[in-house]
Amino acid sequence: ANDETVKDFDATPDLLFFGCRSSENDFLYKEEFTQNCQDYKVVCAFSRDQRDKIYVQHQIEKHASDIFVLLRDHNAYVLVSGAAGDMPKAVDEAL
Repeated sequence: ANDETVKDFDATPDLLFFGCRSSENDFLYKEEFTQNCQDYKVVCAFSRDQRDKIYVQHQIEKHASDIFVLLRDHNAYVLVSGAAGDMPKAVDEAL
């Protein structure tokens, strides 16, 4: 997976944030994400792979300027999937 900022929105206008506990045990569709990443950028948040937990909302905040450009210049959509505890509210606040 890829944790770079989006550099060329015309060639790669899709940005996917994916979060789970462990990159080794929970990273569903890892092969698909890494094999097809020329079509989109994937930003991962693995909450249990390091001492300080990293959640999707943290990655959204980190990539706020990319998201802003996508929303402003490319009429992007924001779709949120999942209902783990406070995640939906935290993502909404980060956006």
